[in-house]
Amino acid sequence: MHVNSIARLAVASMFALTLGEAQALRLDVVGGSATGTADAEIVSGAAIADSSTDLATQVSPGTVAASDGAPAQALPFQGGTLAYGWNREGYIENTGRPDTVSLWAGGNSTLQLDGVDPVSSFFESTRIDLVGTSLISSATDAVGTPVSVTLSGQASSSFSTTITGVDHLVTFQVDVLDGNDALVASYMGIDAGSTEPFSIVFQSRVGDHLTVDFRYGTDSILFAEVAGTGSVDSASLLEADLRVAAVPEPGTWALIAGGLLSMGAVARRRSSEFNGARRRLSPPTGQGRHHVEKESASCHRVRRCSWPVRRRIRG
Repeated sequence: MHVNSIARLAVASMFALTLGEAQALRLDVVGGSATGTADAEIVSGAAIADSSTDLATQVSPGTVAASDGAPAQALPFQGGTLAYGWNREGYIENTGRPDTVSLWAGGNSTLQLDGVDPVSSFFESTRIDLVGTSLISSATDAVGTPVSVTLSGQASSSFSTTITGVDHLVTFQVDVLDGNDALVASYMGIDAGSTEPFSIVFQSRVGDHLTVDFRYGTDSILFAEVAGTGSVDSASLLEADLRVAAVPEPGTWALIAGGLLSMGAVARRRSSEFNGARRRLSPPTGQGRHHVEKESASCHRVRRCSWPVRRRIRG
């Protein structure tokens, strides 16, 4: 068989095997729980704005979620107005891809002071803890077949304030445990005001359960009394995918390696043939004070071109 045909067959087989195995594997959320709290307190003069709530929890087939919030609204305060709003959400859920479970958590807060008496205290603390258990299954592979699992995504956080003395902390932590409750992957981050991508690969098996413990927390604290005009804005988000993929058999690796080697041989041979043809078909060059008349038309097809006899013109 021609070397080029072997390379094409190897590459086609590689993609066919990869696509077929990906379509056969599944990762489905089969259970979990969600808890969360949100607390805030703002003190200005004798006035106190205080809120405390349990984040609404929802557990349904394929989804574990926690969410709650309140739109920013102006509250009457001594000497002026104060507007405070917040939102927090978190999910572990199935996606449109059968081999992928999605993780998502994020939120934002805003505090706006307009002419109120000096603020002596500001405190905000929120927590979300999502636990989702997913099952690895396959339509073609037996229980116990090795698979590769990737946890990848990005965490980001932004924080801005015109009030001196406010500290803001964001915590994301994702732990993945296998069916024996052994930790197989973990991510923890990030610093406020930064963005961080991450990717972790580990091994598992068809029929195993993977439990994701996804924790998200924020804390904002004012350490000094400030004048009653200013703002605090914060936002944070983590988006990630837990994806399962087949581990190629040794025979598949051999086929892939052979295909890549064949493709390299074809590329080298074509390069050699092209360089040889270019040397054979190069036009003659002028010598001394003589020069060659310029071609009236360029040659585009190497195999069917020949250089015409050149007329030499005395300079």
